[in-house]
Order: sequence, then C-alpha cells, then structure tokens
Amino acid sequence: SLSVVVKSEGKVVNTESAQISLSAPSFMVAAEPSLEGYTNIRTIKMSFVINNKGNPAKQDLVLEFNMNLGSSTKVLDLINNIDVGADQIKEISKVYDVEALPNDVYQLQARLYDRGSIAEATSSALDLSDK
Repeated sequence: SLSVVVKSEGKVVNTESAQISLSAPSFMVAAEPSLEGYTNIRTIKMSFVINNKGNPAKQDLVLEFNMNLGSSTKVLDLINNIDVGADQIKEISKVYDVEALPNDVYQLQARLYDRGSIAEATSSALDLSDK
C-alpha cells in the first residue's frame, strides 16, 4: 500500500492510501545501460534476472544465452547449476567480449531450463550500431 501525506505549514491536512500492485517479468535479460551509449566498447555486462516470487525454491537451473545477428549466433553461453530460493529474485551478471563484433543491432535471447525443459524464455534487442 502507498500512503500520501499532505502537509501545510508542517501540519498534516490530509492522508490518502492506495493499494498498488506491481508486475515484474519472471525472467529477463538486459545489457547494462550506458550514458555514453555503446561507442568504442570492448565488453558489455549482461544481467539475467529470475523472479521466483511466490514460488518454491528451484535448483540446478540452466540458462542459455544467445546474442544473434540475423540467423548468425555471435555469442553463446550456458550458465549451469543456478539455484533460486523460495520467494526470491536472483540476478546473474556476466561480462562478454564484443570488440570483434560488427556494429549492428543484435537480438538477445535467453532460455531458462528446469530439469531439461524450457521453463522460461525472453528476448530483447541491443543496438551496437555505434560501437
């Protein structure tokens, strides 16, 4: 719940409360933002977030990450043995070398496997055209 207190000359004149419900994705991948853009970069930090809120603990998850340019995979990574506690959010960060990649817009794809089956999948774009 969110409470708003309105004061006038240091005295409370009104108080209001409202219920707020926020929705967060259960799984996502994103590049670390850069205020300068991605010009002249050699590496980029990627963050993977697993939202396990409201769920029991999960063990031995596997994360597959692909950074694709069209139908060509430029970065492929598997992260094994991921444990996420009950009702927890887990963030995994990893730095990737992108210096040799052509300047372009890349598709970021991530899949989260639970006992060999895809449990979650997500994708987003990363613009490295000014790299």
